Parts: sequence; C-alpha cells; structure tokens
Amino acid sequence: MKNIVISGSSKLQNEVRIWIKHFVERGYVILDYPVYVEIENYSRELPVVYRNFYRSIEKTDVFFCMNEDKNGEYGYIGSSMIAEITFAVMQNLIYSKNIDIYILKMPQKTSNVYDEIKFFYDMGWIKLYNEAFTLREQIQNYNPYDDKEFIDKSYFINCFNNFNDLLTRKNRIVHFTSSALVLNKDRSKCLVVYHNIYDGWIYPGGHADGNEDLLAVAVREVEEETGQKVKVLDKSIYSIQSFAIDAHIKRGEFIPSHVHLDVAYLFEADDTVPLTYREDESKGAKWILLEDISKEKIVYFAKPVFEKLLKKLKSNSMI
Repeated sequence: MKNIVISGSSKLQNEVRIWIKHFVERGYVILDYPVYVEIENYSRELPVVYRNFYRSIEKTDVFFCMNEDKNGEYGYIGSSMIAEITFAVMQNLIYSKNIDIYILKMPQKTSNVYDEIKFFYDMGWIKLYNEAFTLREQIQNYNPYDDKEFIDKSYFINCFNNFNDLLTRKNRIVHFTSSALVLNKDRSKCLVVYHNIYDGWIYPGGHADGNEDLLAVAVREVEEETGQKVKVLDKSIYSIQSFAIDAHIKRGEFIPSHVHLDVAYLFEADDTVPLTYREDESKGAKWILLEDISKEKIVYFAKPVFEKLLKKLKSNSMI
C-alpha cells in the first residue's frame, strides 16, 4: 500500500474529492491534499497548512499534481503548485528519495511555468499521469468533458469487462481506434482527409491493430494518411467517443456492422508542408479553417467530435 500526496488548486474542491476517491479505490493512503482556506484566515491557517503539506511530501511514495483546467487555462499550475512540484523533485535529487512524481497534463505553452515543467519532464524527473498506466487505466482515469463522454467512458469500461480482445479487428463487434486532431501552428486550421468509405472529410486515424499505445497509433496514422510529421501537444487523451459503423465492403471483404471505441489526441503540424494521401483509402488531404468546418462535407460521426474540439479549444484559450 503506497502513500500519496495530491497537489492542486484548493478552489477546485469538487475535483479534489474526485481524485481522492480515485486513489482510495486503488488502495492508496492519502497523506495530504489541497485544503481550501478562507482569505480572512490566511495569516492564521495557511502557515500550518503549508508546513503539514511539505512534511507530507517528505514522507510520500507518490506525488500527484492535479493540474486541472482553471480560469480558461489548460493544465493550470499556480505558484504554490510549481513550488510543491519543485520541492518533490528536490527530495529525489538531493536526498536520493524515490518519489514517483506525476502531473495530470502539460500546462499550456503560454503558462508562466511551462518551460520549467517541460524541463522537468524532459529530464525524466516528472511524468505525465497517463504514461504510467495501461489503456484500461487511462480510460478509467479520464475526466469526461461532457455528458456524452461520461456515457462513452462507462461504455468503454463495460467493454473492457466483457471482451478479451479490444485491440484487433478480430473482434468483429467492438474494437479500439485512435484519431489525431491536428492543428496548425496558429491554431486556425485543422488537418482532414477525405475518406473513401465514409464519403466525407474526417480527421486522420485508424485501427489499433494490436498496439495498446494509441498515441503512437495516431502519430503513425497522420504520417501514413497525410505525410505530415506531427508535434504532440498533449500526451494525455484529449477526447473519447464511440461510433456505430455501418456494414460495408473494404478491399473486396464484407465488414459487418460494429462499434469503434475511439481515443483522440491533440497535435500540431506545419501547414506549409505539402500534403500527400493514400489513394486506396482517401481522395485527398487538406487543411480547413476551424471556422469553416460546418461548411464542409464532414463524415456524420465526426461532426460532434469537431464541435467538441472547438468548444474545448475555446474553453482552454487555445484559439
């Protein structure tokens, strides 16, 4: 049984309760977590809260930074949180402790702490929470964006409970796919391909085909379908969705109706680099303005995903 300290904004008490429940259910002992203190009590209570919190970091096995989105900022890390992360890192570097240090997601690039967090990550001193877990655990840890994702998450977990093979097309009922939501550098455009079977524009993506690393699958699919090299904006899952796929013929083979459990990731690519496409699967690839998505012939099941993408990007101040 491991001890854990949860760091994060004390104003996000609902999220704090969710993460406490999450870790307790997995057998962790909670040593400390963000406690909300009223402003009028700062001078009296904060010193005690901080002293106890830092002492807990010294004793913990795991340090988890719950850097949820806050005030329109993606992966918010405030001054207290960066101090706590740094303190945990120093415990390992100076005192040779072995604290597993995780952050929920990389902060947005405009954050004041982005460079420092990125340096810690590149040095291997901290990890993204999802990187330590299996696909099933990543789905269980995923925080649904809306009611649809909440239902999809439950459906995904139910599929894990009832099927042994969700990663290959041998499962003719339901299996995983991975998608790439690729933006250009100024976040004004999205990369799409024209799918032959679905007869419309859709973001790049494809089947897992046995690979549990769905991030790697998405990267591969973008390069195969468009020729683009992508930069990963967030290694965490950005979106989940399930689709009912109609029966169709592919390369002369009848494919019965089935369900895709789709996981999407967020990327960046250079929209000045010439695009290529696979003629056996697509009629073309192009960049479309985000504001013009509704005017394009989008694959029916991709429309709500694009709508969700726009809402999330706006709420995270990325566009």
